[in-house]
Amino acid sequence: MKRRQFMKHATVAGAAAGLVAQTAYARKPAMFNRTVDRSYIRVGMVGTGPYSHAMAYTQAINEPTVPPRTDMKVVAVWGKEDGYRSSLRGSDEFVQKRMNELKSYHSIDKYTNELGVEHVARRPEDMVRLVDAAFIMDPEDALNLARPFIEASKPIFVNRPFAWTMREARELLKLAEANDVPVISGSCIPWMNEFQVAKSRIDRTKLQHYYTDGSTANFCSYMPHILETAQMLVGGKVVRCSTHGMTWAADEDPLSIPPVMTHVEYEKVGDRNPVLGVASTWYGQPYRNWMKVHLDRDVIEQGVYWEGGNSSQVEKDEHLWMPLLREVSRTFETGVSPDDDENILQKVATMLMAHKSGALGGQPVGIDEIENHVLPRFETEKA
Repeated sequence: MKRRQFMKHATVAGAAAGLVAQTAYARKPAMFNRTVDRSYIRVGMVGTGPYSHAMAYTQAINEPTVPPRTDMKVVAVWGKEDGYRSSLRGSDEFVQKRMNELKSYHSIDKYTNELGVEHVARRPEDMVRLVDAAFIMDPEDALNLARPFIEASKPIFVNRPFAWTMREARELLKLAEANDVPVISGSCIPWMNEFQVAKSRIDRTKLQHYYTDGSTANFCSYMPHILETAQMLVGGKVVRCSTHGMTWAADEDPLSIPPVMTHVEYEKVGDRNPVLGVASTWYGQPYRNWMKVHLDRDVIEQGVYWEGGNSSQVEKDEHLWMPLLREVSRTFETGVSPDDDENILQKVATMLMAHKSGALGGQPVGIDEIENHVLPRFETEKA
């Protein structure tokens, strides 16, 4: 089957399957208007900042030593000209140290010479004509960065946690709807094979409570891994959070945070008690995420662990990044996303409730109390 025929059939089949499951994006599938018949989807990495996985994703997609593992190729990249100094807050020593640590993450030479990226854009909007779809990798400014791509009807992936306020999240989704653009967002962790197996075993009608934890470095970047894993596995609408252990100000997001714990309360369904969850962070190596879900008559327990240095980059890619990236590739190919607007808004709302509660010393925060809350937009020096 020729590629253009495949795209046509995949779009129709994907839309039908998704609508049956009531998880498809409720927008008409996007087809790429290409002047040249290509064997891959040209994508751009928009942002290489502290919260970004642009380098890791580009390595996984463009890795030159193995056959292509998605239908995508990263052909363009953009990052701030100041090397993201303006995204850091702290002493001169901290800022310089962090700048040095981040160099490898936004090394233009590595993108172009090692990974085959053809274009380095001076502005995000300069990238629009070069790509078929975009990865918005600086989520703290997702609305502004995504706008030119959405207005050009380019499908987008937005890095976690999607938006820093509810207003920005709604505006971005409204813009995407107006332009019939599919949007996918989120952490790589829920898509890992181990958690997908666990998901298949969980009967959501029999949920009682759960406990989940994961490695962390800072709140905005790592807490979505934990909260979004819970959201994918257990579903439901979170209505209240209380976070304990935050010892820093609301406008700070320090590295190497001490352990924090978020109590998560879900909307009551029928005559069952509300589902309760606990999401906990810990700082250390090796990287890990773990979850234990209690049902009426069963317990589902699953963990993922990554030892890091003992395996090749390709094995790391397959374990950590590729399950999500293949889902992104399908979304770009078919125009059908596994995310819908409510699911994305729920991710943002849960993050905002959890963060605001922590900033208030553990005071419970409900979903109706976050409209004016803003996540911190800068990495800061210490807790």
